[in-house]
Amino acid sequence: MATIIEHLILAIIAAVIVEIVKARARKHYQSLPFLILRLARLTLPRDLRVEFYDEVWAPDLYYQLTASGQRVLVRFARSMRFSLSLLLTARSIALADTGRPTLRARMLGGYQLFPRRLRWMCWQLVAFAVVGTPLMIIVLYFPAEIFDLPTRIVGVVVVPLFVLVQARMVIRTLLRAYELSVQGRSFAFAPARPLNLWPRRRRHTSPPAREKILDSYGFIISKTDEDPPLVSEHLPENV
Repeated sequence: MATIIEHLILAIIAAVIVEIVKARARKHYQSLPFLILRLARLTLPRDLRVEFYDEVWAPDLYYQLTASGQRVLVRFARSMRFSLSLLLTARSIALADTGRPTLRARMLGGYQLFPRRLRWMCWQLVAFAVVGTPLMIIVLYFPAEIFDLPTRIVGVVVVPLFVLVQARMVIRTLLRAYELSVQGRSFAFAPARPLNLWPRRRRHTSPPAREKILDSYGFIISKTDEDPPLVSEHLPENV
């Protein structure tokens, strides 16, 4: 009888310890993304912190941390991705949304900026081409006994496929920039967005005189009264 009671007491103590550990772990895994997001808040201008952090980003992060139907690790990974991306791009996103004069000056006059995202894609393309080409030659022309099947698949299929995908993205982006330039549209490249993240509930606070569009190519297109007319407006009627 005494042994059963002792085991029961030990089980209760173990259950209490487990709950305490789980509560502490839950507190820490929820506090770390918010800590990173608060650091992102410090990069914002003072007059934009309430509008973006308090009203949009903090509620969005809380929703991601408490979303039902997802595992704890999945929620934690998504919230960390959200916070880390904003840590790098919070200021650029806020300035783009509010149409600050600095961004306006960059967007008017057809001034085109070379984006960090496009630079990164070009470096990836060069790196994979430099590394992948010798790897393909080695894998294709060396005896089959040296390399196993997974190595051959990586060298012959995966690396060339990634190079083609990156090249296609770079070419499409450059073609889009050329198209906007030919049309006479003023534009700037949108801020780089790590992990392809953008807050879902962005507030559109741009002045009504300017219509800004964030298109799928990562451009912020500005159309104002100061913009040059489109090329089509100068074409003869019979064209």
